[in-house]
Amino acid sequence: MDRQTLMSKSHDNPIIIFDGVCMLCNRAIQYVIDHDKEGKFRYLTLQSAAELDLIDRNALPDSIILMQKGKIFVESVAILQIGNNLGSWQAAASRVLSVLPDSIGNFVYRIIAKNRYRWFGQKDTCMIPPPAWKHQFLG
Repeated sequence: MDRQTLMSKSHDNPIIIFDGVCMLCNRAIQYVIDHDKEGKFRYLTLQSAAELDLIDRNALPDSIILMQKGKIFVESVAILQIGNNLGSWQAAASRVLSVLPDSIGNFVYRIIAKNRYRWFGQKDTCMIPPPAWKHQFLG
């Protein structure tokens, strides 16, 4: 799938780009899938996004990326936007946390991102989604 096909196929859906070998990231994506009752999110690993030339893998090596309505959100801002999209208590928590300056949220985010493999582990290969989730994964 090329970049143009990917973007046209999912332009109405927010796309979460995440580290496919990171155990923390995989658990977070599983959480989002379980709580995204409307199935609005689409998912792509950083590894696949780099292959599709959607991102420069070296420019954002430790970042989650949310692409939504032509905007790109990274780090803690991406997480807060994802929470806003989930609704319920996650949206309320995101609104409360959004009063903090982005610099503070990103500082905490970067500490966790830098240590995520050591603290949570990593796989040798990217997560293979179960058949029920496959339609939500791109690339």
